[in-house]
Amino acid sequence: MNSGVSPSLDELLPPLDVHAHVDPTVTQQQLRSLGSAFVFAVTRSLAEAEQASTRVDPRLVWGVGVHPGVLGSIEDYNPQQFRRLADRLLFVGEIGLDRRVSGPRATEVLHDMLEAARDARRLCSLHSTGRQAAVVEAISDSAGGMILHWFTGSARLVQRAAEAGAYFSVNAGMNDVQLRAVPPDRMLPESDFPFTRKAGSSRPGDIEALERRVAPLVGKTRDELRQSWYQNLRAAFLASGRIEDAPTGLRTALLSA
Repeated sequence: MNSGVSPSLDELLPPLDVHAHVDPTVTQQQLRSLGSAFVFAVTRSLAEAEQASTRVDPRLVWGVGVHPGVLGSIEDYNPQQFRRLADRLLFVGEIGLDRRVSGPRATEVLHDMLEAARDARRLCSLHSTGRQAAVVEAISDSAGGMILHWFTGSARLVQRAAEAGAYFSVNAGMNDVQLRAVPPDRMLPESDFPFTRKAGSSRPGDIEALERRVAPLVGKTRDELRQSWYQNLRAAFLASGRIEDAPTGLRTALLSA
């Protein structure tokens, strides 16, 4: 197996990160430190998403998020504002359920956001800490374009979600059992920066440690693995219906993978 990604593929298909936390006030100088990676930048509140909605960053894809583990984000949820931002931004994330914030309000907000995402035909990045079964249940009717981020549910739940059409974004902080449970044709890469620093992700878009971990687990070279991730993301975009809205560089890479 190759020890790394070939320069020719790295140019054609740069590192891909479908879930990372980036401050909406990030400067262009700071963005240059991310290199050539394509990064899906999630937000934790509608206020953050409002800031992100004014940006044009060729290598960042900004999402509208209401983090389920942040009580204030759930309490401040405004359905009209969310729909407006979902129409403006390319994807929805980070949304979902979390054991730290329970009760009917959190579930109501999730279902409303999922409906808005389907109406806007947007990819979704979903958080499920401590509520994996409930999140799988929530997306089971229409999982097209749904990406379960850092999913640690049982193998049975992984299978159920995959059969419903969901994808899974994995990171270097996950163990081998969790990584092996994800079907290769449903797997996408994420850094979840800054929460995976100890696992080797030094910045958004840094998926080198993840590629080195996953490639032997799925029997691929790193070149083959990265190409498969672009192919999976293309399929997820097509399932959600809006690949034409992707930034030009990302769309070109998706269609050439």
